[in-house]
Amino acid sequence: MTRLLTLLVVLCLVVPATVVDVAAQSDESQTAVASITDVTVSPTQPIVGERFTVTTTIRNAAASQSSLTINEVTLERISGNDVADVRNLGSLAPGGELRIPLTSEFAEVGVKRLRVVVDAESNGEDIELRYPLTVTVREGGPQVSISVDDAVVGTETTATVVVANGEDATARNVRLSLAGENVAVDDGDRVAPQIPSGETREFAFTVRPATTEGAVTATLRYTTAAGDTVTVDERLSLAADPLREDVGLAANVVEGGVEPPVLVDVTNFGNAPLSRVVLSAVADGTVVTRRAVDPIPAESSRSVRFNVSNVPEGDLTVRVDYETGASEGRVETTVPYRTNPGRIELTGVDYEREGDRLYITGSASNVGLSDVDSVIVSVVPGAGVQPARPYREYFVGTVPASDFVSFDLYAAVDANATAIPIRIEYLSDGIEQTSVYEVPIDDRQPTSGPSPATNGPSPLVFFGGGLVVLAVLATGGFLYLRR
Repeated sequence: MTRLLTLLVVLCLVVPATVVDVAAQSDESQTAVASITDVTVSPTQPIVGERFTVTTTIRNAAASQSSLTINEVTLERISGNDVADVRNLGSLAPGGELRIPLTSEFAEVGVKRLRVVVDAESNGEDIELRYPLTVTVREGGPQVSISVDDAVVGTETTATVVVANGEDATARNVRLSLAGENVAVDDGDRVAPQIPSGETREFAFTVRPATTEGAVTATLRYTTAAGDTVTVDERLSLAADPLREDVGLAANVVEGGVEPPVLVDVTNFGNAPLSRVVLSAVADGTVVTRRAVDPIPAESSRSVRFNVSNVPEGDLTVRVDYETGASEGRVETTVPYRTNPGRIELTGVDYEREGDRLYITGSASNVGLSDVDSVIVSVVPGAGVQPARPYREYFVGTVPASDFVSFDLYAAVDANATAIPIRIEYLSDGIEQTSVYEVPIDDRQPTSGPSPATNGPSPLVFFGGGLVVLAVLATGGFLYLRR
């Protein structure tokens, strides 16, 4: 009996101690109770090239008996490729919470299937936590589009780049560049301090295709509201037509006026504009005048009223020089040119005999359409003709257009004179003009001696004597009757 009681006492003393030790050992071996409580993405739908942040919240439950050591947090694709990670984040006590941000970006649009992976340990045991998420990457930001006018090889044309900011935030520090493949771009950079939300900007560039096939690429760089630099590229293939050069030229003299203008029609039948157009008039191999003409677009024409001056009558060559594409060209045509400046002709010329002199009268008539100045008419010495006083020459002066001024001249002539030459001198549009007009002598005096036809007195002598006899007889009869 005594031995049984002793054994029971020993058991009572040993068993509680064993139970307590097992419980203590169970508490020490328990791992932390950890979880991912939240994952957020900001911005929720990032645009191409824009950095976004995935914030993961890790919690160690308050009921945990151990701390949680976080070795690594990784953002990865479902395929297993890492997108971003962070390591050695320290320990998290029971009841503690930790927010871990991971930042990345994508270069293409689309839905990205990702997951957050937490690699931790507690009481020597590895713990892995996973959290799936989806990120939608959109084009976003300012949108870029390119349009090019009709293009011809070697010819300048305009490429227009449109930047439209449909975002809620302003795009700052905007820089736009345009580059070409087989296409030359003049001054390919544009800058703007900002493009506010909802605004659209157009940027024009001058481009020149070198071949029939090429491309242009617009690159837009800007800063977002978050301070990120974003790059957007847009490419446009360009098909250019081969250069077709065809220029027509027509010219006509406008009738009327002293120096009538020339109406010139230049027609561009080609597919490229004509630039640096110069219109020239050439007379006797000399360029008498020239004029620059505005560029002529493809498949269009331009009419030019071309004034010329101091051009003699004759053929006038009208010439057009131009550039189209990368080449130079020339077309020309010839028109008969007739001027009508002031010109003096003698009209109403007559003469009277005064002994051995002829008194000449007439008019210096201006048959042109401009005034003539310093008109002088004079008798030209010649065979049987000499200038005589008092009017050897006569200063007429100015004769208005379509008007006349009378003059008087004297010339001494002998029996050998058949005509009286009269010189006309004047200034027309500042140019000295000279001409000679001959006045025929119709009643030349006969030489002395009997007439070769009768070899005796002239019949006029008998006729005059008869008249005298009749007068004497009539007078005598009248006196006789009065007696």
